[in-house]
Amino acid sequence: ALTARGYIERCNSPKVFTYISFAGPQMGVFQVPAIHDEQSDFILQGAAYEEWSQEYLAPAQYFRHPMKPRLFSSESVFLADLNNERPIKNSTYKKNIESLQNMVLVKFSYDEVVVPPETAWFGFYKPFSVDDVESYKEKDLYKEDFIGLKKLESEGRLFFIECKGAHQEFSRGWFYSNILPFLNTTIDVSVLPNTLHNEL
Repeated sequence: ALTARGYIERCNSPKVFTYISFAGPQMGVFQVPAIHDEQSDFILQGAAYEEWSQEYLAPAQYFRHPMKPRLFSSESVFLADLNNERPIKNSTYKKNIESLQNMVLVKFSYDEVVVPPETAWFGFYKPFSVDDVESYKEKDLYKEDFIGLKKLESEGRLFFIECKGAHQEFSRGWFYSNILPFLNTTIDVSVLPNTLHNEL
């Protein structure tokens, strides 16, 4: 999910029209995804923002320690940049997200892999808390519209879908009802590059 969003923000050629994220850790995680290994969690909670950790441990690049918010914004080499949470904002990131026809964010109600589950909807723990979770609307990323979420929502292009299940646990019927409609949209060919437009 984050790799795909990174492609949209940093490249987006060929252009992406609909971005669908299944339990993507949009605001980071506070545990090692899928592993929940005590040793790995211990390493990340103590050294996630060390240079060697950011360079060699992929989970460290989207690990967010709620007790160390300033370190995240200054030392996270991937997610802090992708979310435009650094003092200097990248206007291209915002422009590319705002160019989407749809952004679809799927959260799994009983997710124990992506912690907290609300990160799939750009929510996360409040700063200096590991109990209280803030919604996306309480985050500066939304309020100051760092990457264009507020614009997408105001124009009816931002969708939040909840699936009552564990991580990535859904039925074919649920997929057909909730996700397939976003894959059957008509693309406005006028916004495609000329070379691609001529082939359609």
